[in-house]
Amino acid sequence: MRLLLILLLALSPFRLLEAQETDPFRDFPSPSPILKFSPLSLADPLGSVQFALEYPIGSRQSLQHEVGYITEIGSGSEKIKNREGIRLRNEYRYYIDADDGIYGCVYLAPEFLYIYYNYSQAGTYGINCSGSGNCDYYQRMYAGMNKQVFAFTPKAGYQLVFRRMVLDLYGGLGYRHVIVKQTHKVSPGEYRDPDFFNVRKTPGSYNLPNLSLGMKIGFLLKKQAPEEFPYYREN
Repeated sequence: MRLLLILLLALSPFRLLEAQETDPFRDFPSPSPILKFSPLSLADPLGSVQFALEYPIGSRQSLQHEVGYITEIGSGSEKIKNREGIRLRNEYRYYIDADDGIYGCVYLAPEFLYIYYNYSQAGTYGINCSGSGNCDYYQRMYAGMNKQVFAFTPKAGYQLVFRRMVLDLYGGLGYRHVIVKQTHKVSPGEYRDPDFFNVRKTPGSYNLPNLSLGMKIGFLLKKQAPEEFPYYREN
């Protein structure tokens, strides 16, 4: 009896290794990189054209790098113009659950965000002012501005794959640090309408909550066989 117990204990590590070898998620989420597009970023108040690339780095693990070009899209206001910059996102993903290993999987991901952009912001300025509100006349003018955003957001998501198409849904709440600078200085004596420059648009630094919520549509860059990628189905 004692000899049988010793033999079972000795063989248990090999049984564990065998179970890991037959784990259908050992190469999860996919041996293939996934190219993604973010359609909702076009409707964002800070409109941008966003693309991302996700690629595996180990069992159930992947990295995703996203880059976007910020444009005039979605500004929706005459007070902002000449907007241009970049939005960068990087995240590490760990896939934790699946629907029968066929179509979708839940993942957790810490997200790191960086935004840098320049823009012109309109305001009402008084000309030849001797005091607050005591000016010869008022003129609508644009001031050059610069904004940087640093954010960290823990988030959860669900990635759905059918054949080579991918739908990625995610959401999370984190921390955002914003730095606003005025790159075009207003001449001394000019009066700026205080109603124009609202909170988070005046020069300074701000600590704010960061909401990361969105959707991506992707495409597997390499077609996977069923034994290589449990999401893929021929039919």
